[in-house]
Amino acid sequence: MTEIELRERLAKNLIYYRKRAGLTQAALAERIAYTDKSVSKWERGEGVPDSYVLSQLCRQLNVSADRLLFGEPPKRLPPTRRMQLLIGLISVGLVFLIATVTFFVLGLCLPESEVLYLCFIVAIPVSAVVAIVFSCLWWGPIAQGLSVTALIWSLAACINIAFTAPNLEYAYLIAGVMQILTILWFILIGNRKNRNL
Repeated sequence: MTEIELRERLAKNLIYYRKRAGLTQAALAERIAYTDKSVSKWERGEGVPDSYVLSQLCRQLNVSADRLLFGEPPKRLPPTRRMQLLIGLISVGLVFLIATVTFFVLGLCLPESEVLYLCFIVAIPVSAVVAIVFSCLWWGPIAQGLSVTALIWSLAACINIAFTAPNLEYAYLIAGVMQILTILWFILIGNRKNRNL
């Protein structure tokens, strides 16, 4: 690889990883105690940072030096935080759309039924499962913990509302124990990550 090719590769990768991190040139420059003109110069392929600055860039952008210098940048950027939130909300909205269509169809087929509202009750834990999936893909442990919490308590509520058996309120006791286990699990995961840093 020639010096020109190296500068061009670094420029493309720097732009990609900076945008992936949601940083402007000025914000990245501030984090590494440089000027935004320097970052702009590197992104135009007109220069290469020294090894110390390169290590700072790698740390701020959460990428290895090898990948930043020699890797092929992915063809498209991952979705922004706003786009991730929008995709998550649309997915939850689709769950409730399916619940509404199911309610409508069952209402036509079974007009005398008094339990059609359960379509919407069941949609709540299904939405929590969707939130768990997206929180594991894109969001941090707080969102994951809240999504799991929503699933636990909405399942307990579904059981209590949907069935007519004695002592179904004990489902909330099970949910309470599961909630404590969930909290302990996230504490354990957090401690393991802190040890690895």
